[in-house]
Amino acid sequence: MGLLVRAHGRIVHSAYVLIDNKTLRVLGLDRSSALLANASTVHHYRGRGCQTRSVATRIAMSMEAGFDQVVAETALDNEHSQRALLSAGLRSVGTVRLVLLLSVLVVRTEHPRGRAALWDVCF
Repeated sequence: MGLLVRAHGRIVHSAYVLIDNKTLRVLGLDRSSALLANASTVHHYRGRGCQTRSVATRIAMSMEAGFDQVVAETALDNEHSQRALLSAGLRSVGTVRLVLLLSVLVVRTEHPRGRAALWDVCF
């Protein structure tokens, strides 16, 4: 599922809900979970609440589609995305460290100082 925001005839924000994909499996989640991912806002429209409204809209889309859980992940230093996720109603549930070996094997470990922050909302 995807979401596009247009202003003055141009797309200023795009974002997606991923379902049944490798990232969810790597995070240890099943098909009842949806992943908020790949959000992008053009520079001139940043700081105007596009991301927060996008997250809230994608949560609602996921609920209407029947998912039990919605999750998102960010880089630990991506404070703007983390604030938007919190503002839209998600909560931080920890960090995950992922190690990719030979582009084939992924090792997942929870770690207090991991590389990605995990966020979720459960219905």
